Amino acid sequence: IVTSDNSTSMINGQNMYCQDQTAGIQVRFTGAHSFPIGTELEIKVGGMELSYYRGVLQINNVPLTNATIIAPATFSIAPRVSTISNINTNYPAWQSQVVKINNVTLTGNTTYAGSLTMDDGSGSTIVLYTATGASFSGASVPTTPVSVTGLLVEYSGTKEIIIRNLSDIQ
Repeated sequence: IVTSDNSTSMINGQNMYCQDQTAGIQVRFTGAHSFPIGTELEIKVGGMELSYYRGVLQINNVPLTNATIIAPATFSIAPRVSTISNINTNYPAWQSQVVKINNVTLTGNTTYAGSLTMDDGSGSTIVLYTATGASFSGASVPTTPVSVTGLLVEYSGTKEIIIRNLSDIQ
């Protein structure tokens, strides 16, 4: 099931995150894709390169023709509800999966563009990163605690949560 949102320009148009009942992974296609969030796909990956890009495990250089839509964008993956402390501890097993953290305070900027610090009081923090080119990057950051749903990723050694759209902030 596609878990990233290609309509917000949050991630590179060639990249897609997907998840099943056991794990998540980034798929990097050879061209920009148009698979909406919630689409069920079958992706032929035999012989494709499995590698890390800046810390994120990905299947690399997948031709778009290797992806077939099984069902339209009607599915959703239930997020793994956890604390930031547990997410940091279990990062290797949970990478690229949808997670949800409740009672989060966001600090570091007045808009989403760039890096914010997420703190849920569990004793750990994690970065909430938003690309400056994301359609929602200029939106105001809430000043009261929120729930954050997003993808657990890494960028050059920094564990991050990336939201797909503003609906990921409740």
